[in-house]
Amino acid sequence: GTTSTFYDTAHDHEALVTRPRDVTDNAMPSGTSLAVDLMLRIAELTGDAELRRGASIVMETLAEPMVRYGPAFGHLLGAADMAVHGAVEVALVGRPGEPGFDALARTVATHYIPSLVLAGGEPSSSQGLALLEGREMRNRRATAYVCRQFTCDSPVTSSEALRDQLERAITPERR
Repeated sequence: GTTSTFYDTAHDHEALVTRPRDVTDNAMPSGTSLAVDLMLRIAELTGDAELRRGASIVMETLAEPMVRYGPAFGHLLGAADMAVHGAVEVALVGRPGEPGFDALARTVATHYIPSLVLAGGEPSSSQGLALLEGREMRNRRATAYVCRQFTCDSPVTSSEALRDQLERAITPERR
């Protein structure tokens, strides 16, 4: 089943008077916000609706405190933004280590995209990652797909075109 609560100790940890659970983000994000963020990112990569639903359930239990004490939930609010607006999904198809692929990967790395979900690899190696399925190289060159909810812009093979798509993907009017 889906849980609405995460704890800071394993379920089989020695018996404690109170099982520790801190949901607020401090200098380090809380275990809860990290778990929710991870669940959302895996859901984006795989298309797993149940995982997305589980993350939403946890966030719903913390909705009131997030509204009242926003600064205490910095990382979780970022995850909530991704849940509401969707991630910027980038699929890089090609051979890692080759110049064209690495140039596209560097282009993605130079952009601050808080809701980035990135997958990359050879065209035949989707390995259950819905974001890579059906993505092909164009003209035998490494190719990038910038998507939201698996709907993608035109595939591009140049860093300049990828940069333009990434900048459009993170502007508020795109949302």
